[in-house]
Amino acid sequence: MMEQTEGQQHPNTALAGSVQSGAGIRIDVQPPARQSRTHRRSDGGHRPKPSGSRLRTWLVSGGMVGLFFLLVWLAVCLWVWLGIQNGQPGGGGTVYDYGMCIDAGSHGSRIHVYRWPERLYDPRFPLTGPVTFPEHMGAYKIKPGISSYTNDLDKLGSALQELLEYAQATLAAHKDRWSSFPLYLKATAGMRDLPIRDRDTIMNAIRTVFANTTSNPFLFRPDDARVISGEEEGVYGWLAVNHASDRLIQESCATVGCYGGTIGALDMGGASTQITFIPKHTSIMEDMFPVHLGSHYIRLFSHSFLGYGYADALHRATGKWAIRHITGAAPSLAIADGVAGADGGDGVGVWPSVLVKTKAKEISADHPCYPKGHRFKWVQATLHDPDYHIHSSEGPDAHNATDVRFTGTGDFNKCLLLTKQLFYSAPCFVGSCSFNGVYTPRILDTTFVAFGAYADLYKIMNLGAGATLMQWGHAADDLCSRSIPELQEQLPDLSQKDLSLLCWKATWNYAMLVQGYGFHRHTAQIHFQGISSSGDESIMPDDELPEASWATGSMIFEVNYYPWRVPGEQWQAPFWLCMAAAVFFAALSLILAIQVCNYRAAHGYSKIPYSLLNSHPQPSPLLLSSHHASAPPTPGHMHHHHHHVQPHAHHAGPTGLSAGDSFEGRSLPVVPANLPGTVTEGYRAL
Repeated sequence: MMEQTEGQQHPNTALAGSVQSGAGIRIDVQPPARQSRTHRRSDGGHRPKPSGSRLRTWLVSGGMVGLFFLLVWLAVCLWVWLGIQNGQPGGGGTVYDYGMCIDAGSHGSRIHVYRWPERLYDPRFPLTGPVTFPEHMGAYKIKPGISSYTNDLDKLGSALQELLEYAQATLAAHKDRWSSFPLYLKATAGMRDLPIRDRDTIMNAIRTVFANTTSNPFLFRPDDARVISGEEEGVYGWLAVNHASDRLIQESCATVGCYGGTIGALDMGGASTQITFIPKHTSIMEDMFPVHLGSHYIRLFSHSFLGYGYADALHRATGKWAIRHITGAAPSLAIADGVAGADGGDGVGVWPSVLVKTKAKEISADHPCYPKGHRFKWVQATLHDPDYHIHSSEGPDAHNATDVRFTGTGDFNKCLLLTKQLFYSAPCFVGSCSFNGVYTPRILDTTFVAFGAYADLYKIMNLGAGATLMQWGHAADDLCSRSIPELQEQLPDLSQKDLSLLCWKATWNYAMLVQGYGFHRHTAQIHFQGISSSGDESIMPDDELPEASWATGSMIFEVNYYPWRVPGEQWQAPFWLCMAAAVFFAALSLILAIQVCNYRAAHGYSKIPYSLLNSHPQPSPLLLSSHHASAPPTPGHMHHHHHHVQPHAHHAGPTGLSAGDSFEGRSLPVVPANLPGTVTEGYRAL
């Protein structure tokens, strides 16, 4: 090694120097980072070692690049997370699906068009999926009901095509997606009344029309057109009214099945009536209907009374009233010859002989359930009384029949007595029954909403909020006492046919609630809401028609059984982009660390950071040489011969200096014995 002469100053530090002790020992003091060193290249030449600022440049540049990609990664993750929280991952607009339900009632059919947000997988509901509530977009109605097309199936196809054309016009903006929009047709009590052969003929004709993609561009499966049970109809109504009142899903419930705040549903249609509710403080013994919405499992009581809709009930009550006048005796005396119902016989389908023996072709009689002065003719051949197993097809021909020409008297009390003949006392084997021995849980603890014909009459009679059934009775009495001209003046938007049925409807609805279900006359637990029932022709003007019927509940039920789609293009793709960014960031950091390590190793940097060594104001530790330094070693000797130092902590060497002595005011450190011989290499080892 070339030696520095005494008095020379190191170019990079004032602490560098070469001193000689009194014993002749030369001591070099040079900081390594600023020491001029050479490195051998492959070509045998030498190149200077880069300074520490270049390494710091590598570190700072790499850190900035890594920080940039880290911020990009965090931004993508935040974008994905916010999109999931908003229900539309990725921040895109809401995508809707669409569907239609044809409510085929006893007096008309109505198509309802709905839309709902696309059902996407929601990580907040990993097992059950989200709960979807369709939004009603519009409806279109036609008359008559599909049950009237038994002998004219061609007209049935034309009627259905009219409904489909309305749906196509409503969804014209989404024509390219029509084939994915489901179409349902659900028939109610009007079709239940038909003989099974006629019912199957009509339903097969409907399925044929809808299966033709030329006339029906929407998604249709054969079982999407069917006659639903009365219990289903009641459940759909319950879903509709509770959804409309925001009581269907209670987020405050801590446990599944917490539905104490829901309301019961009372539906009055033309051919049937339904009652559906969740009983309080009791189990459901019969007619339990389960509903599954997301993580919510609901147990409902639902029962439908076929033949107790206002139209069917009127037909039966008028038949009994006509028999009474034809025979001139009580209705019980008119049923003879062992007909079931009179004495418990098995005379199914036997026509009462007393009616056949009547010689008069036509008689006149009063009818208490029609407005004053209203006249109409009742034809005996149309007699249909399932109470006594009497059917018109089994009656006498027109030559032997006696028709009755009725004149309305508008007597509420007598009409109410007539309605009682439709309710029977039968054994109750469960312990809680309404009428006809039908099990019905306790109703006095539940609030109900009555819709359909109930709501129509409530509005016509102008009853205020919270009106009791006694007030209903008084309003019905006043309505029955009015003549057709008086009613026309009061309700100019209704047809004469609708006006003629007002007295009966008001009386029958009151009788069903009080005599049938057993509500107290002073109760105010029933509220009335304008939701149309069973696709029947409402008697209210078009501008007062409600937007939805039980068909809304039907779509809620159907849609929430659809599978939800994992939205790969909406949030899964950004998710994988986020993961790719994370992997890239980790790989970049690893590569940068490897490059830094290789750089330090290639340029001879120690594992101790230079910043730590350079942070002390004192010079580096002094190493003692055991050889006399009077003559500098030759370059060859510097590379091939090492001089070893054997210092002892408390024993002075031949130089006269030992560990612990002072040099220029500084104490010499204790040097391990296994250090290399040269001062420079020993310093590097530290």
